[in-house]
Amino acid sequence: MFLSKASKLVCLLTMLLGCIAVEGQAPTASIPFKLVKNQIVIAAKVDDSQPLNFIFDSGSGLTVMDKKHLGDRTRIPQVNDFLRTKNVSLRLGPHSMKIKNVYSYDMSFLTESIGISIDGIIGYDLLYKYVVHVDYDRSVLELFDFGDSPEKGNAIRFSLKTSIPTIQAKVILSENESFDDQFFVMTGAGTHLDLNGPGANERDLINKIGEVSSSQVGEGNRKMVYLEGNVEAFVFGNQFISNLPVGISTSKSGIQSDKRVAGILGNRVLKMFNLTFDYLNNKIWFSKNSSYKDDLIAEVAKPETSIIDPIANRNSESKNSIEPSSNYYGVFIGINDYLDEDNVLVDLESPITDAKKLMQLLINKYSFDLESAFLLTNPKRNEILETLEKIADKVTENDHLLIFYAGHGIWDDRLNVGYWLPSNSTSSNKSNWISNSTIRDYISGINSKHTLLISDACFSGSIFKTRSGDLKGLGVYNSTRLKSRRAITSGNIAPVPDKSKFMEYLLKRLEQNDSEFVSAGQIYYQVREAVINNTLNAPQFGVIQNAGDEGGDFVFVRSND
Repeated sequence: MFLSKASKLVCLLTMLLGCIAVEGQAPTASIPFKLVKNQIVIAAKVDDSQPLNFIFDSGSGLTVMDKKHLGDRTRIPQVNDFLRTKNVSLRLGPHSMKIKNVYSYDMSFLTESIGISIDGIIGYDLLYKYVVHVDYDRSVLELFDFGDSPEKGNAIRFSLKTSIPTIQAKVILSENESFDDQFFVMTGAGTHLDLNGPGANERDLINKIGEVSSSQVGEGNRKMVYLEGNVEAFVFGNQFISNLPVGISTSKSGIQSDKRVAGILGNRVLKMFNLTFDYLNNKIWFSKNSSYKDDLIAEVAKPETSIIDPIANRNSESKNSIEPSSNYYGVFIGINDYLDEDNVLVDLESPITDAKKLMQLLINKYSFDLESAFLLTNPKRNEILETLEKIADKVTENDHLLIFYAGHGIWDDRLNVGYWLPSNSTSSNKSNWISNSTIRDYISGINSKHTLLISDACFSGSIFKTRSGDLKGLGVYNSTRLKSRRAITSGNIAPVPDKSKFMEYLLKRLEQNDSEFVSAGQIYYQVREAVINNTLNAPQFGVIQNAGDEGGDFVFVRSND
């Protein structure tokens, strides 16, 4: 059938309109904002007043106006603290809306600390009526009707506590200690992460946040002592932020004394993401923006009113300083086929494919190259050891080595020893097995800056010997300074399946990573959560004991191609 020109034009317009619909609807309103000392300040008119300065705070369950400004800047008479005025008209640019209840309060302390006149605060009254998109890159607040908003980034579910969005997160205090709890998400908090007093006291956090300093903040009856330190990492959704500054409030009242949550995630972290608040579906979308950093080692915790400081110049010890003369070496071992005549060691399906996929991914996306990558398929014992000898001759003290093993593993309860099983292993004779102590000796002897072993095999966690795997995920700056000898394993001292969920998620996380630098600890934690949620196995990460580890970590560096 042939179409007329008019019909073709209609079809073309229909296709174009369909494409526009797929991209999402235009916002109901676009409201420019200024980020002033970590506060989102928007202009609004109240009942045809002159433009007034409102702070947008996702932690505000009420719309509040400064009682001192009501009479001279609006038609609303000046009233006492927290008296309610009903049915106020609020105009945001060309968009107007009715606010059922507006409360009055003395906000002079905000005006003094921020440095500009602050007339009001709004939060929940916007968030429950619209999907609110906070674009820090463009400095614009966009309001969408429910169902029409952009959905970009990592979606994290939240619950509402006293009209404040609350998310689940993990605080990693050290390599051996962490805790999961709930945190308020508050764009009006000018901090990184505040830990509420009751939970901080119960967990004795003052002794677990590194070197602690104290200061007084606030004025008059709002004055309190503020304790400052940092935690090793803060994890929420798929986000992993290292060396996060934290504060501990000593306030005996108000939101920082709330026992229902562990603390407050503030705007000095939130502003590294473009945010979409969807109260209908109880989701916040976090999309990394141009100011994103995964390591905040140079930040300070104190809730200062200044905009977040850039990372300090560290000269040769910059967080971005992977030695320019260093090389990345990789040994990728996959064993599918076994020569065991007793057929106890059955053939496997996936190890060679997994080894090839990992090698190809690291060459294509990271700072590995083909000349420094060694792929061993179905190797015998001597071939594995000869390759490690060859690597030992090549690697220098600034280089980085990754060893990957996928194949059978076994644990000897009598000798308390774990083994790799090369292709020429037999179940009745250990002469061709490779013990963990042999692997450890090679890792110790190879003179690299960082060595990472990734083992996807039964009983692979036995490489840690008497020390269990830990949750340590160092920031990039700390990771690169110190030598490391670490391992990520698909399980502990237990069998793992041939069809490896561990490898599925490891490859997926490395492929999806868009940070220039990512440490092994950061990758591990993302993989661990996915594996535990979908299998009976628990991956491990930790130090290979007595192999020369000094506290650093292996860092994957994205290539510039």
